[in-house]
Amino acid sequence: MEDLTSVATPPLAPAQAARAAAESATRMGAVASAIWLAAGGSSSLALAALAGPAGRDRARLEGAWSHLPHSLLGAGPARAEAARELARVLCVDHVAVTAAGPCLVAVAGARERAHAMASVVASLLESKLAGIADTTPAGTGSRPGDLELAWVAHELMAPLVAVRAAVDHLTAGGAERSGEESETLREVAVELDHLVRLCDGLLREPTPAAGAGGEAVDVRDLAQEVARSCRLEGSGHNITVAVPPGVLVGGDRVQLRIVVSNLVRNSLAYSPPSGTVTVSTEENDGSVTVTVEDEGPGIRETERERIFHPFVRGSAAEDAAEGHGLGLYIARRLVDDHGGALWAEPRARGAAFKVRLPVPGGGAVGTWAS
Repeated sequence: MEDLTSVATPPLAPAQAARAAAESATRMGAVASAIWLAAGGSSSLALAALAGPAGRDRARLEGAWSHLPHSLLGAGPARAEAARELARVLCVDHVAVTAAGPCLVAVAGARERAHAMASVVASLLESKLAGIADTTPAGTGSRPGDLELAWVAHELMAPLVAVRAAVDHLTAGGAERSGEESETLREVAVELDHLVRLCDGLLREPTPAAGAGGEAVDVRDLAQEVARSCRLEGSGHNITVAVPPGVLVGGDRVQLRIVVSNLVRNSLAYSPPSGTVTVSTEENDGSVTVTVEDEGPGIRETERERIFHPFVRGSAAEDAAEGHGLGLYIARRLVDDHGGALWAEPRARGAAFKVRLPVPGGGAVGTWAS
């Protein structure tokens, strides 16, 4: 390594984004990940994030590898040699190294997966850093979990498109099918289309306050559509839509369907067999509150906020259907982008999730209150 001097400390916000990206890569399956940031006015890249390695490997990286030459941001033999040396230090088969704007990203793992993870993390990190630079105090900035969600979306998109094509082939094949079979295939195609749009949305930056200028969305139609979709899964639960006709909110219909679907499916996962999940609404001045409630074990007071964090499940998850702890996080993220609010409300029995959304043409409706 060349002698490096005049080392500056990376700005706080980019360093935070780098740490989130490194941790995301290891949660995606990387053996280790490290990110170096270009420090202003310096000829070096400073180690800003390290996830995975421990003991002597970590000490060696934090020592000899704490600063790297700025020239490694450019592709070439020096970067390839650095990747090989990192692999030797970490005792792994392969390390993928790539640039992300002012960052150098290194991901250790199996060759193809390491390169895929490094590419996705680098692309998203570069986008996040641009977002940090453009963010005003009123903006949203980079949110924990966005990288993981985008990786999940990236991994799901190709198989979803392939399955959707297979369904199209079945429906166009001319084989004789009963009315029930044809209807089931149609419903499967609709669900796949929703999932593809969800994945596409997670691979893009969110649009803040989508509700202020969005379309008028009929909550009753939306809830009934979600109920029909959930009933296809044959869980045996009851889903009651207690929403009067004509209740409208403003926003993106695809995203709001995801919100209601995630809340209903979360309630179904925690409900007892033959339990009932109810969707209802309350109209307020300039907003509509949608409530999804169930007859499950409820939510502990200490977990009311924590369950909205990515990859977190409540203490009752041991007895619930399998999940990854992303549904509530995604729902709140989308509600926030609509200028709304989503929170869990304590109940004597079961759980209740409330979503406050603006009416068409309305502005943000503020934060939740217990």
